[in-house]
Amino acid sequence: MSLSYQSDTPASPEVDDSDCTAPSWFVGMQQMIMTRFDRFEDRLNLIIKTQHEHEKAIARNARDIAELSRRLSGELMNLKNRQMANEHALASLQERSATTEETSTTAPAPASTLTEDCYDDCEVRLSGVPVILDPRDINNVKYVLEALGEERLLSHVICVREWKAKPRVSAANSTISQIDTAVNHVPDTEACVLRFISANARESFLAAAPRFQRLPVSKIFVLHEAEDGRLSAAPILPPERYRLLRRCWLLHKQHKLPNPVVRNMRIYMRCLNRTKLTLINTEADLNAFAIALPSLSSSFTSSCHPSPTSA
Repeated sequence: MSLSYQSDTPASPEVDDSDCTAPSWFVGMQQMIMTRFDRFEDRLNLIIKTQHEHEKAIARNARDIAELSRRLSGELMNLKNRQMANEHALASLQERSATTEETSTTAPAPASTLTEDCYDDCEVRLSGVPVILDPRDINNVKYVLEALGEERLLSHVICVREWKAKPRVSAANSTISQIDTAVNHVPDTEACVLRFISANARESFLAAAPRFQRLPVSKIFVLHEAEDGRLSAAPILPPERYRLLRRCWLLHKQHKLPNPVVRNMRIYMRCLNRTKLTLINTEADLNAFAIALPSLSSSFTSSCHPSPTSA
């Protein structure tokens, strides 16, 4: 007799495929999480991009700071040299004053013993500015420096004032018009005075001034109604130095010499082009240069055209 055994464990029901799918709320939650992850990734990429831009800006600022530090060191060194020169000049004047008191003489000190740095105001006259502009506006100086490509000098300009010419030309405290860099006279214009923080900054501006010949005023100041005039720049000299420069120009006209050269408040002359510059520091130097003109010209001519030698 066969016995049939029936298991006590109930048979598992068949799994319906439709029951294996995730609930709709779970699918919605998953999509929302994935969307937020995508947004988070976009924001993270934006943060990384911004960080790279900040790193570039930091590197650029570091280079600018290094350049500014180098310029500042140069300016400080120049100020230190000027201070030392002033101290030496003061010591020399005190020594001469003591000598004068001992000898009871009133003879003045020679002009050659004075130090030029003691009265160098580092000023430049900028002529040819249209009258519709304010000559005291620092923004005009900004336009000029941008046109010259010398924007770095803007921080070296410590004062801008209007140039008021005196009635008598002989009393004007400026260089004469022959050394101006402009070649065309612009009507209805005015001038202003730029004061730089150091002689180096002033000389850098004057070195770039010849570019004014290629820059119309209308282009510099963006004035369509302005005429195509040109700006000009010239250093403002102390009275004694200015009178000496006028005498140099007079000698230049008499002997048809090359134009006098003004560099760092010092005056130089030469008898012919391509010859060595001669420093004219006093009237005695100018007289000696005038006396030596024939010999200098003959020596230069003989050096250019040597006499033939016999075979």
